[in-house]
Amino acid sequence: MIPPEFRTTSRLSPGTEDAFFFERYLSQLELMREVLEVSGFRHRRHVVDVGAHIGGWSWVLSQWCEQVNALDVSEAALELGDRFAQLNSLDNIVFRRMTPAAAAALPPADGMLCLVTFQVMRAGELETFFASARRILVPGGRLLCNSVTPWMVLEWLLTGSRIRLDGWRFQLVWARDCLRGLLTRRIDPTRAYYCLRPAAVIDLASRYSFRLVRAPRWYRGIRATRALEISNAGDMSHRFRHYDWYLFEWTREGGGGP
Repeated sequence: MIPPEFRTTSRLSPGTEDAFFFERYLSQLELMREVLEVSGFRHRRHVVDVGAHIGGWSWVLSQWCEQVNALDVSEAALELGDRFAQLNSLDNIVFRRMTPAAAAALPPADGMLCLVTFQVMRAGELETFFASARRILVPGGRLLCNSVTPWMVLEWLLTGSRIRLDGWRFQLVWARDCLRGLLTRRIDPTRAYYCLRPAAVIDLASRYSFRLVRAPRWYRGIRATRALEISNAGDMSHRFRHYDWYLFEWTREGGGGP
């Protein structure tokens, strides 16, 4: 149930009622459940959802896990998500502001998500994220994440689909980011990246002792990941896949990390 007041407020996006975001997640529940199922999250006990927004993925996890910690930087998203969870008796989701102190206070977890969030992190923040994930997860804990593929940005450039939103000047910015993403195999913590080549993500994760369990190529064969992309884009078709999905497992062996 979506609280009625969400249809008269626009705290998450100007000009868009808050109920829209809840309706979108609710329409995607089966797709999210399929992705989490094939990724082995049904039998996790405590999962941390990083960049949870209003908690759509956490709603599914709450049905399987004893505890879900939903973290985000947006206080508005956290407040609305908490209101929805309380109204729908999702009592095992705890919404927390994403800060170093909050991350340090989390109990050990055997699962973690970080979805549609890497593109808003600087490279140094990505390193901090993997360091925190290594500390929070118990051995054998699973990490499901995704990153924007450079091919999505290339599609924007070829079709001019972002000109209306960003203007012609930003076409050069997107061209730079696309080229950087296509060429980058090892992430430089002093630079910002919007899109990332899979090899760069896998290399960074391995340096923090994360073993790759499922590669992006495997997830491209999953119906749900493609359907989620199309749904999030307003059911528009794309020439290229827009996200690369990864499933990692934390192990005491591996790269060792800084």
